[in-house]
Amino acid sequence: MKNIVFDLGGVVFARDVQKCTPDFIRFFDFVRAPEMPGFWEEYDRGTRSLDETKEAMCSIRGCTREKCDAYVQQAIALQEPVKPTERLLGDLKSAGYKLYVLSNMSKEFIAFLRRFPLYGHFDGEVISCEEQTVKPEPRIYRILLDRYGLAPEETLFIDDRPANLEAAARFGIRTRLFRHGEPEASCDELRKMLLRTGVSPAPPCLRTARMETDFRTHVVRRIALRRFLGSRSSADGGGRNVPCTPGRCMRTETAYASPLRPDTAEVRLPSVQSERAHGRMPGAALRKVRSVSPSAAAATAENSADRPRLQKRIASVRFPPRPSPDRHPALCTALRNG
Repeated sequence: MKNIVFDLGGVVFARDVQKCTPDFIRFFDFVRAPEMPGFWEEYDRGTRSLDETKEAMCSIRGCTREKCDAYVQQAIALQEPVKPTERLLGDLKSAGYKLYVLSNMSKEFIAFLRRFPLYGHFDGEVISCEEQTVKPEPRIYRILLDRYGLAPEETLFIDDRPANLEAAARFGIRTRLFRHGEPEASCDELRKMLLRTGVSPAPPCLRTARMETDFRTHVVRRIALRRFLGSRSSADGGGRNVPCTPGRCMRTETAYASPLRPDTAEVRLPSVQSERAHGRMPGAALRKVRSVSPSAAAATAENSADRPRLQKRIASVRFPPRPSPDRHPALCTALRNG
């Protein structure tokens, strides 16, 4: 999972009911109805003005325009971040997730919500009044996926309305119902699912649905790279350095759980020569990977002078990029031959 998409109303922002009078709550009780009334849906779509919406509300509620004006202004001003969601968003952002907004919202409400610092956590947004389409219409989901290039299978959508989630699921997007009456419990469930509270996190590159495939590809590349560098080392008399730009060489001091065998850990011993190379990986630095139990891995770290560095890099696994046939013809040949 890489992308988390949030609804706004009732999920990220809401009114504190303790600050609202009973009459005010009754006045806006339609926002919690299974289906939103037509006049409010058109207001969210951006095809009905605020004045036209107020006239419809006065007619339905049988109230004066002055009371309606005051209540609408109060409804906007009382919007505030949902505290559990605010903490969750900060944690998800720190964990490296991409965060997006997909919300039915009118221009007056969204203009107010964008002033909150919390809104800065989001990497993108699709707002109904700016697109002239609302959830659960299919077009708004297509806009989200196309605009930000999101893969549905790598995207989670969080909303408090089942109908909106069902529409998202038809696109292959994973969904999660947010219970607006129980925000703390809803956020705790999301935290356990996305942040694995109390469990050592897997490396970021192993957290996707294609974890096993990625790992197998990584092993094949490692074997091919070892063969390639070994052949060059023999031909050149051994010890020849192979240029490698920063970020392309896999560092050699890592220990992490294998997704294919959770009871084992992959351990690579640190190479001082590789460390001093600063971006160059000598053929001799490719130590053979040993598969051992977690206890043996811990013992290896215990006996190593580089134990702090091993622990620090326990989740810093970096896959080598796919080689270019033009720049690495021998390596590509080794990959093709398995």
